[in-house]
Amino acid sequence: MVKQGLQKRTEGWVYVVQWQGRNREVKIGFSSDLQRRFTDFLTYSSDTLVVLKVFRANKAQEADLHVKFERQRINGEWFTVDEPLKQFFRFSCPCDTKEARQSFGSSQKERIVWRPLGLEASTRLQNAHQSTRLPRYVKNARSYVLWAIRELNDHDFCCTPGAIISHSVNNAIGDDWRVKVLYDEKTIYNRISSLAKEGLIAKDDDKLYALTPAGHQELDALEIQMIERAERHSARPLYPRMPFDRKNRPSPSTL
Repeated sequence: MVKQGLQKRTEGWVYVVQWQGRNREVKIGFSSDLQRRFTDFLTYSSDTLVVLKVFRANKAQEADLHVKFERQRINGEWFTVDEPLKQFFRFSCPCDTKEARQSFGSSQKERIVWRPLGLEASTRLQNAHQSTRLPRYVKNARSYVLWAIRELNDHDFCCTPGAIISHSVNNAIGDDWRVKVLYDEKTIYNRISSLAKEGLIAKDDDKLYALTPAGHQELDALEIQMIERAERHSARPLYPRMPFDRKNRPSPSTL
């Protein structure tokens, strides 16, 4: 007997794709096997598939998107591309497109174009500087991991890779549509590994990460560089220079 009131939670990928040359419509679908689904698409069409967005989700989240964009629905899972739809997928939903592309490798590379509909890394970092406590001297994943480890330890939090990934600075919002504004899990794990090999971070007896003296030194150096740079930029004249130079000044005889 099937138990009532239980809903199956199917994990997989939500994808947003379109055919090349048909920029006015997109398909919002779900698949637990993304590579097989895209291969099926290409089997039944000779066109090139353009991937605009892929992120890990479940079937229920795909259904939520279909409800959200009901007014844009053309037929089935096909929707008209308008500004609200583009803005949502660019700013307000997660993006695991890079991870999905890496899992594909060289498969179907001639017929699949990966064109993520999202923010550039520099824009995500700028937004994080403006809307969170992230210092300006954090400019890449390496400096973010160093800063996050010191931040977590300074506030007596357990500093695990998961804590670094789920730090509020690394995530725009904390609901089901969590948006990573900085770095994905794979990037952070890679930086943790490389920093540990360099001796800038280390695990304690509880297997929690902390900065070594060398790690503190590198982070302090980045902060000092930012302060010195700000002081150099602020050393400007209070008033603009006059719009003439010695060559164009009037001679005393003409005064």
